[in-house]
Amino acid sequence: MADVNLQTGLLLKVCGTLVLGSAIVWVVRRFRMRPREPVPKDVVVHHQPSRGPFAPSLTPFSLKLETFLRMANVPYTNVHDSFKNRSSKGKMTWIEYNGEEIADSELCIDYIKDKFQVDVNSDYAPEQLASGFMVQKMVEDHLYWTLILYRYVYEGALRLSAYRSFSFLFRYMAKWKVLKDSKAHGIGRHSQNEVKALMTRDLENLSNYLGTKKFLLGEKPSQVDCSVFGMLSQFFWHGFGDPTEEAIKKFPNLCQYCERMKTEFWSDWDKCITHGESGKTVK
Repeated sequence: MADVNLQTGLLLKVCGTLVLGSAIVWVVRRFRMRPREPVPKDVVVHHQPSRGPFAPSLTPFSLKLETFLRMANVPYTNVHDSFKNRSSKGKMTWIEYNGEEIADSELCIDYIKDKFQVDVNSDYAPEQLASGFMVQKMVEDHLYWTLILYRYVYEGALRLSAYRSFSFLFRYMAKWKVLKDSKAHGIGRHSQNEVKALMTRDLENLSNYLGTKKFLLGEKPSQVDCSVFGMLSQFFWHGFGDPTEEAIKKFPNLCQYCERMKTEFWSDWDKCITHGESGKTVK
């Protein structure tokens, strides 16, 4: 009888391993699918996830890149396919242009500036641009991690799931990946209270830097505004009542800045969001 139980146990383990392996293979193949669509000539094709409920994207880097495309007045079209159709680097925000593929929002912006010979920074001196670049690095390489720790780890994407049909498996995998990556970064090794304090400090310093200026560097927008707006939009419109939203609302000038950027570059905002539903948008 013991031998039978042992054999049965081994068989169940083997079957379980096969089922899990099959599921992993299916997921990998699904995310590697790269269906080819006709690409317009001389038009930037911006690949990104589907539209967000209250801001045009749930990822700050897609909103950063699309805001830059608008700021630079570059012809582009969106393809909302990057959950299944990632870039060669595994990025969800990437572009195609006349057969060339470029991954990573910052590299995409560099490519567009060179290809279209556009300069959205011409109103500012090199020292101002250098300080703006340092602000961008704080926002993208530090503040960002506090955002996704709250969204996917501390909150377990439950608030987000009220507006997106995310499965338990997706939420589990997202939490595991963010926790793993944030620990490699370093910030994920802190307690939740410590992360909250770091987040608030970043926002406070950003608020002090902005002051009474209309945009980050002065009275006219520049490239750094695309990055900062992309990130702050997640706190302001996609906090869903969690501590990230509470944190930004302590700084009225940052909230006003978000509204000002929206007015400046997103006159069609309401057509680019789902208004809290999972349905399709106009754009």
